[in-house]
This record gives sequence, structure tokens and C-alpha cells, in this order.
Amino acid sequence: MKWFFIPSVLVTSTLALVVPVARQAEGFDIVKTVVLENGQVLDWVRRESQDANFSLPIDWNLKRKRSPLAEKLANQIPQHLRGPSGTVPIPRRDRAPFPPKRPLPATDAKAQNTQFIALATSQDNTGQHWYASTSNPTKVTGGGGTISMYRSYLESQQDFSLLQTAMVRYSAKTVEYGTVTQTLEAGWMYYPPRGPDPMFFVFFNTNGYQGIGDNVCGWNTEQKGWVQVDDTFYPGMSFEDTSVIGGAQYDFDVKFHLTDGKWWLRAFQTDIGYYPAELFSKTSKKEDTLAAYGDRIDFYGEVYNSGSKMTATDMGSGNFPDAGDGKVGYIRNMVYIDGNGKEQLYSGYTQESDTSRYRIKPFWKSGNSWASYIYVGGPGAGGVVGG
Repeated sequence: MKWFFIPSVLVTSTLALVVPVARQAEGFDIVKTVVLENGQVLDWVRRESQDANFSLPIDWNLKRKRSPLAEKLANQIPQHLRGPSGTVPIPRRDRAPFPPKRPLPATDAKAQNTQFIALATSQDNTGQHWYASTSNPTKVTGGGGTISMYRSYLESQQDFSLLQTAMVRYSAKTVEYGTVTQTLEAGWMYYPPRGPDPMFFVFFNTNGYQGIGDNVCGWNTEQKGWVQVDDTFYPGMSFEDTSVIGGAQYDFDVKFHLTDGKWWLRAFQTDIGYYPAELFSKTSKKEDTLAAYGDRIDFYGEVYNSGSKMTATDMGSGNFPDAGDGKVGYIRNMVYIDGNGKEQLYSGYTQESDTSRYRIKPFWKSGNSWASYIYVGGPGAGGVVGG
């Protein structure tokens, strides 16, 4: 069996059109606009126009080292169709909106399990979210892992399936919204209204998921908040290569770290961008919000149920964890950064919405090259992989 760690599998298709744009949009300084073969429109904008307090660490370029394979894949975007030096790609808001995002139910294993049982016995499942998850309620200033990628079977094109990690401040005390849960999230998602392939995503939430808005809550660059820094890998990019059950396996790394007032996201071996920490505090006390630290880290699979009946949409590969190596979705090399800035191997409690449909199996501090990891997935209602 062949295994591939591809830090840069999110490579755009051949660019079909270049359109010079001499106008301002969303307050950004747009230099060039291109249309990808899959229909996605990218604006190339000057980095510093995204954030009034924009700055890069002195050693940022040194952290951008990529493997030869990563460079080869990244260079599939022809140089003459890229923006000039100092510009970054920002997708236009020209596609269907995302479904509502929700937090994992509850904050402790016992309470969460009670909520999951209530969800699983509901007669109308429209808009429900199903999870197989692990959480560690501890002080965190970062964390993440390496996530396997699949093109999960979807019973409905309005369903979604994803694997992700999240930094959480469960009870943030804010002036604007009261006591709410704040999150930073990243992973992959397959949701056809947003494109024909699974995509890399980020999500931020400062207001307890009470509605999206600029600098408040939102996906990717749909709402202002995210600051794009890398010129190759960006939220909203599509995966052209995904894992095959019993065949080639593809994965990518994601890890948040809080540094100098910015929640950086390191993905594909590169610090690709950040969320200003002040998004979470605004006029509130910094120490009471995710601007200072999280109090929990999560890893999980999630399925969105768009119809009233219980969906047969797959999570991960669609196999349960017992299918084993090469046949099931996974998140490996799971770590968190503690309150002292030290990286620790992850361990935590696990929960499942409905064990007849989606499951998770942990291997904490395994002693092998994957260190702490999970197998996660399932076939949804009916129990058949791929529908």
C-alpha cells in the first residue's frame, strides 16, 4: 500500500482566464483577478491591505520551506497567472452560502452524551449535525494534527461531511454577546454547492454562533477576519487528490498557534495566515476570551443532515474505525500547545452522536510514528459504505 503525505495537495486547476481589475472591493487592494477552471474567482490582493496592523514575523520566510514534491505541486499554477510579489489569493463570494455551523454539544462527556442521545432519537433530522469527536478541556494556546482526506459519499448534495480540529473558549465572557463559546476551526469539507471537490476550510466564531458577519463569525474569507499571508495555499482551495479505501492515502497538516497577538494557522508546512486575536476580545477583557487562550481543544468528524430523514452520508471513508489501516479516516500526530507554550501529545475523552452510524477509536501516546491519533468514520443510516 502506498502512503503519501502531501502538504500541497490543494492545487488549483489550470487557470482559464485573467482579468485585470482596477477597482477596490471589500476594502482590499486588488491587483489582478483570475477565474479558475472550476469557476472559482480569485482576487490577488496586497497582503497589507487586509489588516491595518499587518506585519510578518522576521523569520516568516524561513518557515516556508517545502518538500520538493510540495513545490512541484504548488508550481502547477503558471507563474504568469499569479499575482505579483506581495499579493495573495482571496476567493470571491460567488458561490452558494454554507449551512449553519454549530459547536459540539455540551462541554463534558456526560452532558454531551445526553444531548447526543436526544438528537439520535429525533423524528425530524433536518439541519442536524452528527459527530464522532474527542475533546480535552485544558488551557491551550494552539494545537492540531495531520488529517486524512476523503471524497465522502453524500446521500444528498445539500449534506456535508468534514474532518477538523478546533480551538475552543467554552465560556468566554464578552461585553457584546454575554457568555458564549468562541472557536477557531480548520480542516477539510465536502459540500458540493461550494464546488465539485472537497476543500480546505477555516472558520471563526466570536459570538457563540449567533450569526455570521464581518469580524464576528464566518467561513474562509466569506466574512472579514481571516488574514491571508501565503500566496499558494488558501481557505477555499480544492483537493484534487483524495484517499482511496485500500489504496493511496493522502493527508495534510493543520495546527493553530497563538503568537504576538495573532492566531496563526500552520498548514501544508507553512504559516498560511492568521486571525487577529483582538477579534475575540473587542471591548471585552482579553483574558476572558479566546484572544488570550482556549480552554479546550477538539478533533472530530461531522456530518450535516439536510433532509428530514436520517442521512446515509459517509463520515471520512465511510468505514468504521475497526476497518483499520488504509481503510478508515484518521487524524494523526495530534498535539496541543499548553498555557506555557509547550507542545504536548494529545489525549482526551471521546463521544459519538450515534454509534450505529459514526464512531471514533483513539490511540493515545501510541509510541509509534503517529504518536496520538484517532480512526474516525462511519456509513450513516443503513450501514452501507458509499450509500
